[in-house]
Amino acid sequence: MTKVKKVLLLLKNMVYESTSPQETLKFAKYYRTKGLDVLVILWGPMGVLLAKKDKTRGSPK
Repeated sequence: MTKVKKVLLLLKNMVYESTSPQETLKFAKYYRTKGLDVLVILWGPMGVLLAKKDKTRGSPK
């Protein structure tokens, strides 16, 4: 049996102020607490807005 070590989360086609970013970040945080390496890919123009410096609305702390 192979042990999972890494997780890829793809966030794409999100609507402004949708719950999709929060859900994706929640999963990323959960997987990190389990010791997994997490890679989140932000795809499209809304991903760029989410990735802007100092953008914290909706992100888990």
